[in-house]
Amino acid sequence: MTDHDFTAAAAAIQNTKGPKLQQEILMTTLNALAAGDPGPAELNLADDVELHIHGSVHFDGSWRGKRAVIAAAQKNYASVTNQKPEVLAIIQQEGAIAVRIRETGVLKTDSSRYTAEAILWYTFEGAKIKRVDQFARLL
Repeated sequence: MTDHDFTAAAAAIQNTKGPKLQQEILMTTLNALAAGDPGPAELNLADDVELHIHGSVHFDGSWRGKRAVIAAAQKNYASVTNQKPEVLAIIQQEGAIAVRIRETGVLKTDSSRYTAEAILWYTFEGAKIKRVDQFARLL
């Protein structure tokens, strides 16, 4: 298994009705950031993008601006391994994708396994990700 397995999540998102361009932008950006490649994020995030994470304990915070958001995402991805999100529900309309997930993985800091549930709300401005809000709880 790779450090970050988004295969099932990508399939679930791509099988959702809604603007396919937003789905492609989202999955390309997430996969690239998880792989440590900031290039697609540089292209797909708005200059003034915002990231807000609540309830994740290890990852909570707010960041604004492309560089800060990319750095936070890369730091968060680098701190877990065996990350496997399972999509439980998706709501999509023009300008937004909301995803409810259950995720398992291992924290690299102490090798402890975790299970979490989260709602991730991606807001788009045209073909750019403008804002990401994540509300999570560890199980």
